[in-house]
This record gives sequence, structure tokens and C-alpha cells, in this order.
Amino acid sequence: MTAPGLYLLHVPEAISFLGLFEVPVPRPEESHRWFGAVFLFLGSLLCVESLTGSLWHRSRFRSLIWPVSLVLIGAGLFLVSLIDPKDRLIHAILGALLILAGWLESRYRLRQIPRSTADLLVLPAALVAAFEVGVIHAHGATPVLVAHVIMGATGIVLAGARAYQSRLPQSLPRSALFAAVILLLGVQLLAHPAVEG
Repeated sequence: MTAPGLYLLHVPEAISFLGLFEVPVPRPEESHRWFGAVFLFLGSLLCVESLTGSLWHRSRFRSLIWPVSLVLIGAGLFLVSLIDPKDRLIHAILGALLILAGWLESRYRLRQIPRSTADLLVLPAALVAAFEVGVIHAHGATPVLVAHVIMGATGIVLAGARAYQSRLPQSLPRSALFAAVILLLGVQLLAHPAVEG
């Protein structure tokens, strides 16, 4: 039995079959580089946020850059799952986890929920995403497999950095550590080896 939403995953094939227009499918290394560049940019902003402290959060716009970006990255992964025939379910689940994390982070930053409530779901979502990328998505040629295992391990470190930061959110070193792990994830995505096939 298939969930009704999973039928949406076949939209690109239907459009191409009907001859309406050709759906451009980016190569995996193109989308990895795009997401890597986005994570580098966000990691840089998180570094600035950690250095400026409460000054950064005086602006609602600046406060919401990180959570809104997570939602947009999640939506981008949904788009990847719609147009890329390989690993659709993995990209869709990862997209959903990022959207959930962004939504909870935005509620925390808007002071609608405490940090501990957000972390009840954000930390397990980060660990599930790490498992998904590092174990389930780790297949193919050895360099690709190794890259995914390393990104999965980085996801575990990211969850740990988030938990460490949550114990003292105003701490510059703890916030900078979280930002550094986001930067590292961006570098790993940029360095992701080309997928053959």
C-alpha cells in the first residue's frame, strides 16, 4: 500500500511521457555542490551570529535566517526527490527532517517554545538524518560510500554540538563549534566525489 503523497514522486516521468517539456535533472555532483555552497554560507552566518551574540537577535529577520534556510534546504531536497529518479525516498525523508528542524528552530527563536522542547525533536531528527546519509545512502563506488559515511559521522557530531550548545546557548565557544560543524558539512558536500552511472 502506497501513501498518496508518494504518487507525486512520479510527476517528472508523467510530464516527460506526455511530451509537455523535458524536466532537467541535475547531476548529483551539481546538487551536492549547490547544497555545499549553501551550507558554507549558512555556517559563515552562524559564525557571525555566535560572535555578535544578542546583537544578532535584535533583528527578527537575522534571527530567522538559519531556521528559514533549513526549511528552504528541506524544500530543495524535496525538489531533488521529485526530479531525480535515484534515492527519492532518502532525499524526501531528509527534506522532511530539515523542514521539521527549521520549523522548530524558528519557534524557539521567536520565543514560542523553549530550547529544550525544540531539541526533543531536532536532536533525534539530526541523528536520523546522519544515519540515513551515513548508512542508508552510503552505496556506490568506494569514494562515494566513504563520503557518505564521513557526512553521516559529521551529522552525529552536529547533533552532539547542538546538544552541547543547548546546555548554554549564549556561550561563544559552543555556538562557534556548532557553526564550525555546519561549515565542515558544507566543505564535505563540495568535495563529494562525482557519482558514476
